[in-house]
Amino acid sequence: MHCYYFSNRFQLIPLRNGCADFMKRHISVANCIGVYFFAKAHECEKLARKAKDIINKQFTALCKQQEFLALPTDKLIEIAGDDNIEVAQEEIVYEACLSWVKADLDLRRQHLDDVMQCVRLANINSYYFCDKIDSNSLLKESEPLRKRLDDVKYFHMLR
Repeated sequence: MHCYYFSNRFQLIPLRNGCADFMKRHISVANCIGVYFFAKAHECEKLARKAKDIINKQFTALCKQQEFLALPTDKLIEIAGDDNIEVAQEEIVYEACLSWVKADLDLRRQHLDDVMQCVRLANINSYYFCDKIDSNSLLKESEPLRKRLDDVKYFHMLR
């Protein structure tokens, strides 16, 4: 990444493009988040698209990575809230967001409402919702989130 940074800073476009090509060939689930935000910061659209494609297609594996759990709130919301994430069930997004909050509960508890906005609760299986989400005491601490959970519960009941 240092090579790319310096080549971009000093307007060495062929070197910058070579660094971007090298990085594209070496993106993995373990580093795609860092590469994505690095590429966005340095306006390398092709590299950012390639990293974002891996993020979206490999979200189930990605959300278990330390890089995911260490994200700042705004970056987590950007990734988890993307409508192009490919997951078998929305429960995966819920568990990923909850794991992120629990990774540093004292600091992240205040962001619970915002983070849970990424989860499409109406798309979650009603049995899972009742067993795991509606009964979660952490989620019920927040008044706005509790109201949202009640709305989703009524939605499931009326379906």
